[in-house]
Amino acid sequence: MMRWNPSGGARHAEALLDISSAHQLPMFAAYGAFQQAWARLQSTDPEACLTDIRATLEACRERGIGLNIPIFATVLAATEMQAGATDAALATIDKTAADAERDGQRCFEAETPRIRGEILLNRDPANTASAEEEFLAAIATAQRQKAKSFELRAALALAELYQSTNRAADAHGILAPALEGFSPTAEFPEITEAQTLFAELAGTDEVKSAAVARERRLKLQTSYGQALFWSKGFAAEETKAAFTRAQELAAGIGDTAERFPTYYGLWVGGLLRGELAFARQTAKTFLDDAKKEGRSTEIAVATRNLGLTYLCQGELSKADENLEEALRIYDPKHDRDATVRFAQDHVTASTVFLAQTKWMLGEVGRARTMIDKAVAVSVEAAHAPTAANVLQLKALFEFLRNNVEAVRHAAAAAIELSKAHGLTLSLLMGELYSAWVHARLDDGESGAKGYRGALRAYIDQGNRLFVPIHQASLAAIEAERQGGEEAALALLDEALALAEQTGEHWTDAVLHHIRGEILLKRDPANAAPAEEAFLTAVAIAQQQKAKSFELRAALALAKLYRNTNRAADGVAVLAPALEAFSPTPEFSEIAEAEALLAVLK
Repeated sequence: MMRWNPSGGARHAEALLDISSAHQLPMFAAYGAFQQAWARLQSTDPEACLTDIRATLEACRERGIGLNIPIFATVLAATEMQAGATDAALATIDKTAADAERDGQRCFEAETPRIRGEILLNRDPANTASAEEEFLAAIATAQRQKAKSFELRAALALAELYQSTNRAADAHGILAPALEGFSPTAEFPEITEAQTLFAELAGTDEVKSAAVARERRLKLQTSYGQALFWSKGFAAEETKAAFTRAQELAAGIGDTAERFPTYYGLWVGGLLRGELAFARQTAKTFLDDAKKEGRSTEIAVATRNLGLTYLCQGELSKADENLEEALRIYDPKHDRDATVRFAQDHVTASTVFLAQTKWMLGEVGRARTMIDKAVAVSVEAAHAPTAANVLQLKALFEFLRNNVEAVRHAAAAAIELSKAHGLTLSLLMGELYSAWVHARLDDGESGAKGYRGALRAYIDQGNRLFVPIHQASLAAIEAERQGGEEAALALLDEALALAEQTGEHWTDAVLHHIRGEILLKRDPANAAPAEEAFLTAVAIAQQQKAKSFELRAALALAKLYRNTNRAADGVAVLAPALEAFSPTPEFSEIAEAEALLAVLK
């Protein structure tokens, strides 16, 4: 019935009636009677079917059956329209909409305004405005529900209306996004009908002219969005709205290079807002479309985007693989405009993200080489947004290494450059890391207060990426104050909850490690809660292959075991964490762990 396939429904209705009669199932008998009456539409005059359809629908209601009644009533309205009873059809569909609103049955909600639009057009073909409004409402509902099949039906009805009123460009524009993802099939004949109409419309001069204008508007829209990146921030609502509009414009164009900066804008905004599942799907769509069209530059950028998303989700092996690939396949000579279209220099962005990944994987020496290279290349690029972005990401890199002086220098440079060029996000990030440095070195309340304020300013811009690790770091600072452990633990729980909500899991091991340190400080005599937190940190790091975080958590746990006379347990946790590490100034915890392991043994 939902597919409007009477022949397909007839045999099932008959079987349903037989089973219902044999087993005395009155509700299913009522359903079967209605469906059988409707199925006779293919071989009977619609007007002759109305009596049976109305009677069987009323029988359902008399039995107190409410489920699926909006579907049946919508079918009745369509049947009444086919029989020429437009006033009755309109009354039926209006009652159906009211009943569905009262009952909360939404599964057929997109079809109700579509049928209402058909009825209005049938009653007064010269007055298309009301029907157009209903079809648009049907499309909007279907899009909200992600009901692609209902969306295509409504879009086809509206496109046919537009075509009949000499609005070929509008018809083409409404069909384009509705057809995405569909291939012709006998299961859904409207697909072929819509594609045929779409091809016919595409050949008209109006659509060709509109496509040129639309692509020009798209280019302007993406340029506007890119300007908002730096002035308002990647996660700002204005930036999101700009790229959402660009996506709407791109849907009506087809294959065009301008679609890809739109993908980038939607991806990076989603990432910074902490919508990691959306960012991941957008990056995959970006990559799939780039591969289909053989666009090498876009393939490299999309691969980088996917790699960074994997990193933030804690899937380090996938992040490493994609970021390595993004660097391998990129040819800077092929597309010199890529830095402008995708916000920053591809090589430096990929390198700095890969450096962070390598450090977490335990390749600390290579990570240092890569981060230094990224900074050097960003200077050579002579592109202020690239340089500022690399500096604030270097501050993040050093922040996770707990290198306070290196963070100070990187943050100060990021702030200076960002102020000079009006780069909002990198300025906020630079100020955030600068506040952390102040909080780490200041014994008073002012340091923590400044760090809280900087974090609030970052969040107020719409950003949620990186917030959990900064909340955890703030919690560690709060715990240093006398009696600050309870507030610190509450903040840490908030950080863990946010990470779970957004899917940003790459620093989960650090969060649990910090939690263990605070628990131990709160009650040194009761080591069990801290031990559990450290064990959780070690387990997460092992699962993610985050060797550096594993070693840190294992070191903290081994110290706890040493202080509670459990040397064997300390050896058991620390020895495997040290495998594959050699002492280096880049990671002082290695030498510390080796010294402790020798003592424990």
